[in-house]
Amino acid sequence: MGYMHETKAREGLYLAKNKNTDELYAEFIDYDPVYCSELISKAKRIIESHEPQRRIGNSPDFFKCKICDAAAVCHQQKTPPRSCRNCARATPAHGTTWVCSWASGAAMEPKEQASMVKCGGREHRFLPGLVPGNVIEETSEAVKYQLANGEWTDNGNSEFS
Repeated sequence: MGYMHETKAREGLYLAKNKNTDELYAEFIDYDPVYCSELISKAKRIIESHEPQRRIGNSPDFFKCKICDAAAVCHQQKTPPRSCRNCARATPAHGTTWVCSWASGAAMEPKEQASMVKCGGREHRFLPGLVPGNVIEETSEAVKYQLANGEWTDNGNSEFS
């Protein structure tokens, strides 16, 4: 449906293959502007959210969790690898571009987001919902979290002792 929306196609062909029998299923579908609008709104909410999405499964043994790259974050309370995509200072712009508020609104393409070239990771601030702990102290530059095991971590340049 998304391709139909972007290309302004009025109809399309849905084709599915049964992986067990190689049987093909084909169906013509009409463009549905209301459904497309709902999908675009949902994608925008997810992209712009400052909180992690809810888990797809409650157990690390759930088949979808077993193949998910974020399983350790969800089920083992691991902090995800730093990137501009999980930094509170970055916001989505147009397409795959994000903007860094720390780097004077510099636009970043996907490769730059992964390597954090604008700040080298020094100015990264995790979105609070991604840190497995409770906020115990906060300044304008950093946030200190108490972890479940009693240790603490900070979300930025350490100002805490």
